[in-house]
Amino acid sequence: MNRRLIAAFLIAPLITSAVFASAMPYRAVSVKSVAIIFLLYTGIAYATEAVLGLPTLLIYRFFHWRSVVAYGVGGMAIGFLAMSLVAIIYSPFSKATPGEFVLPIVAGAAAGLAFRLIAGEHSLKRRVITNGEI
Repeated sequence: MNRRLIAAFLIAPLITSAVFASAMPYRAVSVKSVAIIFLLYTGIAYATEAVLGLPTLLIYRFFHWRSVVAYGVGGMAIGFLAMSLVAIIYSPFSKATPGEFVLPIVAGAAAGLAFRLIAGEHSLKRRVITNGEI
């Protein structure tokens, strides 16, 4: 993996946390609340990236999908799937309304676009390994 791809994997989940922190009500904004939001959602974002984002990248590489739109739509799908999983886990306690899916979808799209812009088009191409090269 090249450095841009590693940087994209490290930075894109932080975009998700920034989207969630920016959606806080104006009266509730404090340094402590923003730090809590970042800590909470960054862990979830990195776990989601590992479980759903890495396989999505491999699928995109296989099909040679490198467009910005594809990464935005993929991020939206990952955000929707992550929120669906959270809704299933917490379904005995409360029901998720359709409005609660909007912010994770927007955050996923922003993270997908950030990933694509950071990684760049050339770093997303598959490398052909020849003669035992690693």
